[in-house]
Amino acid sequence: MQPGSGKPIDIADDTYLEIILSGSAASDDIDDSQMLENGTEITQLTTQATGTVMSFAPWESTSTYYIGLDQQRPYAVTVLQDPVRIVVDIQLNDK
Repeated sequence: MQPGSGKPIDIADDTYLEIILSGSAASDDIDDSQMLENGTEITQLTTQATGTVMSFAPWESTSTYYIGLDQQRPYAVTVLQDPVRIVVDIQLNDK
């Protein structure tokens, strides 16, 4: 469901990973020119496991992303500093 509106999302991939980040900036605190439009689909990715990434503007200081996958896969999430960011590492093989 879309954050805030509760409308269903339409992502092209059958399997997806939902990433919810609490404590991000509120949408009022972000310069509109630096924020992706609500529901932006990023499809030109250079990866084997993901198809589409869908981004939603922060809602009540919570950012939501959907990462479309070709199948269910193990993953790890790491927080890096300076600048603060997250890395989502999706496993490609069964090893």
